[in-house]
Amino acid sequence: MSQNKRVDAIYKILPLFEVAIREKDDFALQCYRSYLSRVYIQYVGRGNEEICDLIKGLIHLGDEAKQEDVRRVVLHMIKLVEKEKEGYRHAYRV
Repeated sequence: MSQNKRVDAIYKILPLFEVAIREKDDFALQCYRSYLSRVYIQYVGRGNEEICDLIKGLIHLGDEAKQEDVRRVVLHMIKLVEKEKEGYRHAYRV
């Protein structure tokens, strides 16, 4: 998966959370939780423990999380993905 697609996948967490909280709908909350689980599994496969830990935290908080906290975590994960790509590029530079 390209870096842009990984960033988009992580960013999608925020609007899903916002809809779930705004609508106060069980289905929207279940969609949010299911999406978090899917993204978590992707990052377990990539071996990125820091992103996995952050997603587990969001899963644990569920609808008790605050919007600003979810936003902060999402933006932090995006930075980690961007650094992951930079690190990969620099590691193989000759």
